[in-house]
Amino acid sequence: MRGVRWADQALQDLVRIYEFYADTAPLFPPALLDRIDRLVPILLAFPNIAAPIEGVPFRKMRFRGTDFILFYRPTEDGIEIARLFHAGRDVRA
Repeated sequence: MRGVRWADQALQDLVRIYEFYADTAPLFPPALLDRIDRLVPILLAFPNIAAPIEGVPFRKMRFRGTDFILFYRPTEDGIEIARLFHAGRDVRA
């Protein structure tokens, strides 16, 4: 069965997003998580749909209407969500 695995760093990214928006936009983190939940079945069905990142085995998917990018990699049994970043962040650092 194909499934999704969250890397520890990706889970930490979610916690940071929740904490950052807790006071200013408390509805945003749950809405972002809902978008991820809707995206996962698409990524499982079409793991190569998102743009590849040169030099690493990861792909990136930007969430339309937000400034967030999901980094993931296809695996033998599904996908691994590696990170979740704000688009303004220097992801190479």
